[in-house]
Amino acid sequence: IVGRPEVPERPSERPAESGAPPSEAAPRTEAGREARKEIKPALTEDELSRILRILRERRRRS
Repeated sequence: IVGRPEVPERPSERPAESGAPPSEAAPRTEAGREARKEIKPALTEDELSRILRILRERRRRS
């Protein structure tokens, strides 16, 4: 089926509830470890604060 996220077969493979340490959040497989390496924040804090500042200035002007 296209566009559907993979559903883990076994409950033990589901990501842990929030609050669990990151090591518990993915299946203990090579693929799981590789996938975790790929996860990066989309924006750095500096970029976010810059965007927020710009938005605030625009709101003030309008």
